[in-house]
Amino acid sequence: MLTSSCSVHQHLKKNEYLVWYNSIKGAPKGEEANLASYIQQKPNKKILHKPIPLSLYFLGKSFYDTVEIQKDIDHLLLKYDSVYLSQKHPQKQKKILKQREKKLSKLYTKKQEGNLFMRTMGEPPVIYDSSKTSYSAGQLSTYLFSKGYFKNQVFVKTDTLKKKRIKTTYYIQAGLPCTVNQIEFIIEDTAIFNLVNKERAKMLIKKNEQYEAEKLTNERERLYKLMKDNGYFDFNRQFIYFELDTIRDSVNITVHIQNPPSGNHKIYRLKEMYFNLDVGIEYARKFSRDTFDYGRIRYTYLKKNYLRKLLDYKIRTRPMDIYSQSKIQHTQRLLGALDIFKFVNINFEKYPDTSNNYLRAFINTSPMSRMQLSQEYGLSIGQAWVPGPFFTIALKQRNLFNALDITEYSLRYSIDGQPSITDKNVYYTKEFGANASVTLPQLLIPSRFRDKVSDYNPKVKMLVGYNNVSRQEYKRENLKAQVSYSFDLDSYSHLFITPIDVNIIGSKVSPLFDDFLQNLRSRGSNLYLSFKPSIVTSFHAAYVFNNHDITYGKRTWFLRPTIEIGGLVPSIAGNMFSPASAQDSNLLFNKQYFEFFRIGFDGRIYFPAGKKNTFVLRINTGLVRPFGVSLKSGLTSLPYEKYFFSGGGNSIRAWKPRRLGPGTYKDTTQGKEYLFEQPGDILMEANAEYRFDIIKFFDGALFVDAGNVWTIKDTTRPGSEFRYLKSMADIAVGAGFGIRLDFSFLIIRLDLAQKIIDPAKPYGQRLIQEFKLMNTAFNIGIGYPF
Repeated sequence: MLTSSCSVHQHLKKNEYLVWYNSIKGAPKGEEANLASYIQQKPNKKILHKPIPLSLYFLGKSFYDTVEIQKDIDHLLLKYDSVYLSQKHPQKQKKILKQREKKLSKLYTKKQEGNLFMRTMGEPPVIYDSSKTSYSAGQLSTYLFSKGYFKNQVFVKTDTLKKKRIKTTYYIQAGLPCTVNQIEFIIEDTAIFNLVNKERAKMLIKKNEQYEAEKLTNERERLYKLMKDNGYFDFNRQFIYFELDTIRDSVNITVHIQNPPSGNHKIYRLKEMYFNLDVGIEYARKFSRDTFDYGRIRYTYLKKNYLRKLLDYKIRTRPMDIYSQSKIQHTQRLLGALDIFKFVNINFEKYPDTSNNYLRAFINTSPMSRMQLSQEYGLSIGQAWVPGPFFTIALKQRNLFNALDITEYSLRYSIDGQPSITDKNVYYTKEFGANASVTLPQLLIPSRFRDKVSDYNPKVKMLVGYNNVSRQEYKRENLKAQVSYSFDLDSYSHLFITPIDVNIIGSKVSPLFDDFLQNLRSRGSNLYLSFKPSIVTSFHAAYVFNNHDITYGKRTWFLRPTIEIGGLVPSIAGNMFSPASAQDSNLLFNKQYFEFFRIGFDGRIYFPAGKKNTFVLRINTGLVRPFGVSLKSGLTSLPYEKYFFSGGGNSIRAWKPRRLGPGTYKDTTQGKEYLFEQPGDILMEANAEYRFDIIKFFDGALFVDAGNVWTIKDTTRPGSEFRYLKSMADIAVGAGFGIRLDFSFLIIRLDLAQKIIDPAKPYGQRLIQEFKLMNTAFNIGIGYPF
């Protein structure tokens, strides 16, 4: 029986008290969360105000017996010693020892750290320690001092509560923060003084701003980088220090840059560069290496496997260049991003002739395996609660054409259980895909422009593929070809441009779905055109900014605007090769084509809310519209894949996937709601999710989702059309909670969502005021929803 949270105090010793609550009073605005992180003793986690993990710990401890565990260890040792001695074969003896060590390791862990309840689900009690409280107060004061509150004071008060609990309150008197009054430089080396003075506008310390020690650290790092990028190979951070002089509520800062004992700092140049292409290869000892010179760099190799020009293209510095740490690091990143080498190390040694400040540079790499096979198998669970298998097999081949290329082949097959649209049975969605691609480390464009973008790690990927989707409503085949470019603008920003994207699509619809499409057609909808044999071409581009890193503990962003223009190539070809009658109906070689533009934006903000908790806001919007011939004769048709859909595990989770909307439209085919997927021209979604730590690898989430899709003009689905501000009343809202099983290498997501506002219901009845299973959706997924 689970130990009650009211009786955990009974497990404490006479003079032991639980840390029950910490509070901070008088913290400067915006600093309370930062200050809380410096408190040494955090209370035990609580679920619904109850210390459930602590109760689980004591439950496990109630049947935890180290004497019995030691008996198990002794018995295991005797057993395996006997088996080991009876076995004469060396390989089998080795296997026995391996089994013994594995089982012993588990028993020793259990003896030292506790049983499963204590280690995994439980949490040991946090016993109040007055010395840690005093240390925490000192840490709070130190942190406030680093923020410019030089005269701060921290007082501590502890209150003993019922059931052997302690509440600790930290009272802060911060005073006024000091501001920077004056900044001066004392630099002994004239050349360095001129360099620093030239870059003074980039200083991170500003006059009249609040003093912060972190800014001094960052300014020191900026000056260090400035030196290392301008030839000062021997320069180190210890040459830079700051002197502070406080006057009342302000501080004067003097920046010192010292000279080394030997005199002024020296500027170094690269005299020679060597590139060893196969360091650490075992068979290399049996063969002599060859060399070649290219671009003033000497290459050493066993096999001539790489095009010289491509390797040279990735090296950002040359002999006789002034040493630059940034250029060296950039070279290392460009070579590492090739996915060709196991490692890329760049080392230096000073030239023997001390009269000239020269360096030798050594670039050492070792090739990765040319062939790499990866496999993934598993089960996915959809809306029907029926597990469906999937598998993916991928083969990667490196440097197939000796052009630092990556060739990839992949196969994927999956079966997903889906609820039937006509009865209570379950049907399966089957999907098969096969792709082959080649990625090259430079652009296939004129050399003048190629050289201008070479610093941005440009890549070109050429892909052909086949995809087959078989659903109850339709079967759809897609043969595709694609050429795309990628650029790393900086550590966080990336640009993707796909000038060629061609899809040849064939569809076959079921009789029931065909009746649905023809019913829409009779009322003026051209959705049926999306399921005719078609050619879909487009140009699309996306910019991605992503500085999200949960280890930083700071607010981070993810931004992804996209734009796509479709149908330009077949439109031109249609004008050249097809008769006028075909052009008016968007036909090229008896296949439908579409002219359209599509824009979208996905933005997310991650707010840290404690050590392991995060609050996430997301906005996802989009618009797709036909143009040109696709607007003639009232066609307004689009490829089915280019429409927007709402609902599902990564969208509005209280609705089935792709079934929400559009607008207030209510699909009641055969008397059922949300039967078919509902495409729209406009998408608006917003999500808010609070992610928090529960126990060990169990995390929780509370979320609210809101959004819908709309059409621009569609009289066949009443209430679906977008009406600007009036359409805000059509927003669907769902809320719920989720569990995340975080195994570090894999996150399994379980979300339970309830409809709160259903726009398909009449005005006055849209607010769902009672919990019903029919208004609840359960989603299972891999990874976070966003």
